[in-house]
Amino acid sequence: MFSETALRFNLPSDLLYAIALKESGTTIIHSKTKQKRFQAWPWTMNYNKKGYFFKTRLELYNAAQSLVNSGNRVVDVCPMQMNWRWHQKRFDDLWQATNPKDCIQEAANYLVEISKMNNRNGWMSIVGGYHNLNRNIGNNYANGVKRICKQYQLNCFS
Repeated sequence: MFSETALRFNLPSDLLYAIALKESGTTIIHSKTKQKRFQAWPWTMNYNKKGYFFKTRLELYNAAQSLVNSGNRVVDVCPMQMNWRWHQKRFDDLWQATNPKDCIQEAANYLVEISKMNNRNGWMSIVGGYHNLNRNIGNNYANGVKRICKQYQLNCFS
C-alpha cells in the first residue's frame, strides 16, 4: 500500500512507509515464533502527546470520535498520524480518516502540497514540513525519518 501510493504520487518508494514508522511504529511479537518486528500500526491514535495502539479500526474510530465529540480536535489518527484539526477537510468524515489506505493517500497529497511551497527544496525539507512547517521543529523530525531510512535500508530521499 505504501510503495504503490508513493509511485502514484511520484514520491521516493519508501518515504511514506518511513514516515509511518516514525509516526506509528511499534514492536510486534509474532505469537508463534516470538520474533520481534518493528512496523507501522494501522489503528494508531495520538492524543495529548500519548500514543494509543488499538486492535481494530472500530476501536480507534470510537476513541477518536469520543475525543472529537467532546471538543478535542487535536487528535492524530491512522499510521500516518494525520491531525484531525488540520486535516479533517481531506476526509469525508473521521471514519474515512481511520482507513489506512485513504490516510496514506492523503499523506501523499500533503507531501506533494508541501513540495510546491516556497523554499521547500529537497525531501528533507518536505518531510520536515509534513510534521511542522516551522523549520526548526520540522528539521528534527526529518532527521528522525532519515535515521529510520538508514536503519531499515529504505529508499527515502532519492
